[in-house]
Amino acid sequence: MVRNTHVPPQFHAALDEALTPTRADVLAAKQLVLDTLAARGAVTTDALEAAVREREGVPALTHGETLDLQADADPAPLARRDVPQLARVRIARAVRRALAELAASGVVLPVRNPDGEVSIHNVRSGNTTGGYYAPDVVEEVASSYALTSPPALGGTALLDTDLYTADIAGLLGERGVRCVDEALRAHRRGMHLAAVNMLGSASEAAWYALGERLRGRSAQLARKLDEDTATAAVIRLVHETLVQQKLGGVRREALEELRSHATYLRDLRNYGLHPRGRVSADLEHHFTEHAAALTFMTSHRYFIRLAEIAAHLPAGDAQPLES
Repeated sequence: MVRNTHVPPQFHAALDEALTPTRADVLAAKQLVLDTLAARGAVTTDALEAAVREREGVPALTHGETLDLQADADPAPLARRDVPQLARVRIARAVRRALAELAASGVVLPVRNPDGEVSIHNVRSGNTTGGYYAPDVVEEVASSYALTSPPALGGTALLDTDLYTADIAGLLGERGVRCVDEALRAHRRGMHLAAVNMLGSASEAAWYALGERLRGRSAQLARKLDEDTATAAVIRLVHETLVQQKLGGVRREALEELRSHATYLRDLRNYGLHPRGRVSADLEHHFTEHAAALTFMTSHRYFIRLAEIAAHLPAGDAQPLES
């Protein structure tokens, strides 16, 4: 790093410390940013920085303002973090860091020209012609983009919930789609234990949805659907009902494969959610990046096949055929 030769060297360390926001600075900036955006809607970055400065009692920049650092002076009293010239830089950096972290988490969305407007012209009203202006908050769009990292095994469908659930959202329902969304978010952030656990929850949502479609065809299944802790039984009874009544338009072998995958996801979820003393090397392997990506890929086809079964089921409930 090349430093300005006009700044005495003994000030360098003190200036670096005063200009660098602490983690507490960033967290405080996050809170104020969120409170401000919640209260006011889209706000410029400059306005957010001004809000933080106001909270800290740091005055705005004035014309001709200088920071006088004498060559023989003690850095301690002159290069403090609350000196206005330094505090303004520290605050700006804290706000930028806070916004970057919030954007990366999907909490805030970058916009440009928040006070802008969109217009339509040549609007006629009687004998008068004019235009109409509507508020327009434009999402920030760069001139080019690149993925933050190459797609994992499974391709780009693992990068976006809408793509992953396009053909299965109807089966999963709102909560099941949310499970997939949170699973993919966790997977992208390297939290593979949480990701696989949530994928297992989505799998259970799919089987419960099939169970509801088959409720009128099995009294035993109907009873298990009304229990809170009978997921394994629901999966088994849905499978048996589909096999015995030859529903869903798929072969028995395919149904066996689907039930096997459901059991696999359920075993992973049960192991992941209940961290007891026993550690299984075989199961732990499935919570690594590569193995989790493979699970997402194979599960995508599994979900699609379950959705296809649901699409082939007769509409409406039939009378129970078994007790």
